[in-house]
Amino acid sequence: MLTKDKFLQFKKDYSVFGMHTVLDDYNNEQLVMDTDAKEVIHVMITPVEDAAAIEAYGADAEKMVQCVLYGDADISEHDRIQYNDEWYEITSIMRWNTHRVVRFRKVVG
Repeated sequence: MLTKDKFLQFKKDYSVFGMHTVLDDYNNEQLVMDTDAKEVIHVMITPVEDAAAIEAYGADAEKMVQCVLYGDADISEHDRIQYNDEWYEITSIMRWNTHRVVRFRKVVG
């Protein structure tokens, strides 16, 4: 059974940065990352390799990672983390009785 204490030696702390909108000079909304982390999560990040995800995301699955998150961390879609010196954005949060599965896609550009 998967529990929150499994694989403790592989878990690391990741700062979660929220996103907010600002208006540019032409009154267009721009999505901007917060400068301060809103949350720190302690998780083990793994590649997305299951058949259902590959079918759903296609070629994007190669740019995606996921984690199992226990607890009540305040995270939402579009929040970002830095993993392996690259930025990843939360694309989905699947809620289960005891945990959440969070998927991230690499931010390009």
